[in-house]
Amino acid sequence: MKNRPLTALLPPLGALRAFEAAARHSSFTDAAAELNVSQAAVSQHVRSLEQNLQSQLFIRSPRGLTLTESGEGYLPVVQDALLRLGSGTERLFGNRKGRSMSIRLISTLAIGWLGPRLGALCDAFRGIDLEITTFQWNAEHVADYVDLEIRYGMGDWSGFSSTPLVQEYLVPVCAPAIRDQLNEPADILTFPLLHILGTRDGWNEWLALAGVRDNAQRFEVRLDSSLVACRAAEQGAGIALGRTLLIEDQLRDGRLVIPFDIRLLSRETYYLVRSPEARRNIEVDRLCEWLIAEASATFAAT
Repeated sequence: MKNRPLTALLPPLGALRAFEAAARHSSFTDAAAELNVSQAAVSQHVRSLEQNLQSQLFIRSPRGLTLTESGEGYLPVVQDALLRLGSGTERLFGNRKGRSMSIRLISTLAIGWLGPRLGALCDAFRGIDLEITTFQWNAEHVADYVDLEIRYGMGDWSGFSSTPLVQEYLVPVCAPAIRDQLNEPADILTFPLLHILGTRDGWNEWLALAGVRDNAQRFEVRLDSSLVACRAAEQGAGIALGRTLLIEDQLRDGRLVIPFDIRLLSRETYYLVRSPEARRNIEVDRLCEWLIAEASATFAAT
């Protein structure tokens, strides 16, 4: 096994590309159009891959394709491998059209903060192709195949340099109708408390800071996304602890309000994480400076 060639462990690249495209489109026909091959070729590639793996990847029906349990488990592995290969090729051999940079960040930050600033980002880096991908907050490993990754945590990623994007605070946020029913911080306990799973700081710390003695009235709803929690708060489902970097638009529009401006300094925050190779890239340096300036402006506005 030690001397076995790496290629002996891998299915053919064409089969992997066909599987990934077919899974994304839920269609052999649409995958064929994307890959500029025949529908029969895609079908044959996938069938060959299934034989190679000795596992069915799709349930085929007249309505289209549905991933099996094995297919659902294999798809992110294949997508990550193809992305690594493409990004590595791009970084090492360059872009024929010009310079490029790749950014990978938590999906909540991409939607709630970077997305609205994408136009300004493109203007600031005109002439540089940008590749932006996302991941869930609990992704285990830092990607070494991108120029810059934005992660949430304590900044302790071994082998990578990390710079805080901004110092983050947590503040209670709710719909205006709920705010009108709150006279003092203890009144918060009469509503559901929306808590984000996996975070080190939350309602226990904020209630202690506000001098509120917890009691049996407390009721929590646990969610795995800050965006979902703030959206639920917007709809009057309860009170969330909003992260200053993600609630700017909702506060400005009046969809969310801060009933008590008691801010809890978070032990965790967003970090700009870079591989050793990216540390020497002047354009990535400039990107980091731009992101930090934008984050500081956001913090000042909330």
